[in-house]
Amino acid sequence: MRLRQSRGFSLLDALVAVAISAVGFAGIYAAVNASRAKLDNAFERQQLNLLANEMIEAVGSAISEIDGFDQSLNDCSALDSNIGSSLSTEMKSMMNTWCNRLDGELGVATNAATRLLTVEDASSPDGLNFKVVSLQLSDAAGKTQIATKRIFYAP
Repeated sequence: MRLRQSRGFSLLDALVAVAISAVGFAGIYAAVNASRAKLDNAFERQQLNLLANEMIEAVGSAISEIDGFDQSLNDCSALDSNIGSSLSTEMKSMMNTWCNRLDGELGVATNAATRLLTVEDASSPDGLNFKVVSLQLSDAAGKTQIATKRIFYAP
């Protein structure tokens, strides 16, 4: 009579199964981390986009003072002296609020950060005058960026 061989797992089978499981879990972990990084980036872009739209709409509502909004928002401490008298007190306060919100939400601006609001004159071939307002924003590391542009009729 022959003895039957035992049916079960050997130590080698168990080690191979653990190794395969470890590789699978490592892949899942990497995918979750990549997904989280993309989600964080999307959230930062959404925050920047909301703030940019708010700023552009506020600039458009103060069309009589629109040229005074042509400013860099990188240094909040120097903003008051850079604005000068081209904006009303209310609009200067609003610019300071934007600058402080950018610092609070995105971190204090470094050399890599871009926080620039520009106003340029433009005209159509039929003689209508426009103001082109551009806003470029990025976080403190310059990683997440957004640019928006609107055209306002300048009577």
